[in-house]
Parts: sequence; structure tokens; C-alpha cells
Amino acid sequence: MQNAYSITEVAKMVNRHRMTIDSYIREGHIRTPQRVYSLNERRTPRQFLFSEDDVLELHDYMVTLHRGRPRNDGLVISQDMPTRAELQALMRNGTMYHIQDSDGNFIPVWREKLW
Repeated sequence: MQNAYSITEVAKMVNRHRMTIDSYIREGHIRTPQRVYSLNERRTPRQFLFSEDDVLELHDYMVTLHRGRPRNDGLVISQDMPTRAELQALMRNGTMYHIQDSDGNFIPVWREKLW
């Protein structure tokens, strides 16, 4: 049993546009997530539903992509991508908090979920 996320929710989590993720699915770069179908006799496909494993698989693929011109040293820089730990925290809690240290760097912190 895992949570299910729409493509718009996943796009917000990984800081990319929903059409970018849709193109990764169409081009076969990531596995096609489950779909919701209408209840008519044609079973028209509707939206994708990503499981937590699907979101982590998408993250693993996107970390390998470099944005912008290739660097001379071959280093891959994926701008604005959350770390795997930050992504898991977003999926579990839905909220991410950062504090600023004395040097001006933002450090992610997690708050325990209250029941």
C-alpha cells in the first residue's frame, strides 16, 4: 500500500513541468505508471497515478540528466532537483522546512507528523 500522486503533484515535487514528465513517459525513459480509466464502455484512459516507487524511479532518471550545455569535465548538474531524502520527506509529510544557518545556507529539516 503506497500513496498515489497525480502527474501535477509529482511535477511540483521534482520541480519540473508536468509536460516534461509526460514526455519522459511517451519517449520510454521511465516506466509508464498506472492509469485511471473512465467507466464508459470505451474505457477511455484518463490521468496517470504515480506510486511512491514510480516517483523514486523518476527521480533516479532525472538525476542523470544535465540541464544546459554539457560541461567540459562531464559533470552532471541537475538544477533545482530535491535530494532523495527530501523527496521521500515530501511524499511522507507533504511539507518541507528549511532553516538558515549563520553562513546563509538553507538546511532542510523535518518535523515529526503529529497524530
